Amino acid sequence: MTSPNFSNGIGASVTTFAATAIVIADMVGVGVFTSLGFQVQTIDSGFSLILLWVVGGIVAFCGATCYAELAAMFPRSSGEYNFLLRTYHRVFGFLAGWLSATVGFAAPVALAAMAFGEYAKPLLPGISPLALGLGVTWLVTIFHLSGIKYGSAFQNISTVVKLILIVIFIAAGFAVGNPQPISFAPAASDFGQIISAAFAVNLAFVMYAYSGWNASTYIIEEIREPNRTLPRALFAGVFIVLVLYVALNAAFLYTTPIEKLAGQVQVAMIVGDHIFGVRGASIVSALICLGLISSISAMMWIGPRVTMVMGEDFRMLRILAHKSKYGVPSFAIGFQLVVANLLLLTQNFEAVLEFIQFSLTLCSFFTVLGVIVLRFTKPAHPRPYRTWGYPATPIIFLSVTFFMMGYLLINRPVQSLAGVLVMLAGLIIYAIAQYYPGRACGPKSDSNKMNKLSLITAIVASLLSLAWRALTTQREHSSLRRGRKDPADEASPHSPAPQELCCVGIQSCDRVKGTKRTRITERVFVSPGAIFSMTVSCCVADAGPSGMTSRPPTLSCSISGGGTCPSAAVTTIASNGPHSGQPW
Repeated sequence: MTSPNFSNGIGASVTTFAATAIVIADMVGVGVFTSLGFQVQTIDSGFSLILLWVVGGIVAFCGATCYAELAAMFPRSSGEYNFLLRTYHRVFGFLAGWLSATVGFAAPVALAAMAFGEYAKPLLPGISPLALGLGVTWLVTIFHLSGIKYGSAFQNISTVVKLILIVIFIAAGFAVGNPQPISFAPAASDFGQIISAAFAVNLAFVMYAYSGWNASTYIIEEIREPNRTLPRALFAGVFIVLVLYVALNAAFLYTTPIEKLAGQVQVAMIVGDHIFGVRGASIVSALICLGLISSISAMMWIGPRVTMVMGEDFRMLRILAHKSKYGVPSFAIGFQLVVANLLLLTQNFEAVLEFIQFSLTLCSFFTVLGVIVLRFTKPAHPRPYRTWGYPATPIIFLSVTFFMMGYLLINRPVQSLAGVLVMLAGLIIYAIAQYYPGRACGPKSDSNKMNKLSLITAIVASLLSLAWRALTTQREHSSLRRGRKDPADEASPHSPAPQELCCVGIQSCDRVKGTKRTRITERVFVSPGAIFSMTVSCCVADAGPSGMTSRPPTLSCSISGGGTCPSAAVTTIASNGPHSGQPW
């Protein structure tokens, strides 16, 4: 392992604005547009729902102020890899870096790209979602391979466009939306909901929507005056996102009845329909697509910096530290692009995200804990920035994060333990990296080296295979369970739609305006293995003075029979007039 270079002044060109844009872009993904539907199932108070997002922002701020102290103490790019290495041991840092360099960023990139493809499909019907997802990752990669100047410009523009569109959406909601009978003022009954288990569980998932608040710490060496710029970028990013999240969820609740949102994943689509009418879904799709471009850009910028720094420290990985003539780690960027594309092509990104969630949370937990540890182990070390509100702020963050890890272990034990196995597989790679530079050259030593490397590679493959088999077995078990859906399985903040669902019915409504007829459909989903027997409603023509039909009055149409929703099957049944019960 080579000695790290901690210089920050040379080549640092990222401004406070760009560093803040990275934080915002990495935080605002699909989660905020999808998670409210599961929150309103257990919390029905407007004040409690908004407070949920405020508390989530405060916890993110607590984490940001802790990371800011560590970044000022150890001003080197790569985030947790650098912090854990300097706080505890280089093995711990390597494990965190191994996780980030392999799938920690590539899997979210793949998921965001696939979500982009799905949301863009109605806008570009002739192109498959997979092709759109692959295309957006390559487009973003080209900008970041062109140099920090062009990459940061692209990041700034895409993030500003995202913010403007979200603000317009919020303003339109309050300006033209139909107000709902919901109050955001506190009431005496709210206290019981705030201290309930449901509030705590929902807070854990709100925190996933806030993930990304530490984004700028991965590019410290590229930031001008990081001791001053980085804390400002982290705090400004968290504050702006907090305000956006609160306003956006308030707009959702203000414009759309809670019963319409309850249990729904595509919350933004439903709200868009209420605000903008029949074109609402297309408007929301375009908004989310543009927002996802900036998120993918942020992850394609910061993720390769972890791999690059590991390449600087370990000779075996030296090729990943190579910088192009434009000053960017081209091999590291290419490596992350290849992994993300492989995950896209094999459709394994969601499974990977499931079993790395616990490990990523574990790394954040020990990073923030390091602020307290270092106050005892390195009290004299220079601290250009000190954690605001210490020790309360790290304790608040650690408490919430500890609860999140406990929830994952209880509700997703196989996935969590599989993630730990994948992380521990990095120990073997670390051993190879330590062994690699110390061996003498020659035919015999080369042969021995190849034999040992082959054996170690086989062990790593076995560990990963074991983790994968455990995860797939758990998913097969889940598909056979009966009963109510687990919101934890559906409300992943980065997921545009649940995967293990079966469409068993469809509600159809014709809207007529003049001679133009538009068909609106609403699908009904249940979990695989669940018993369903349902009645769905379809609209009948009821043209008012304007010529636009409304949803009521309704005609009750019954889907005959029922049964068990099969795993890995999607069945769409028409429930419209004479076609009731027939395939759509």
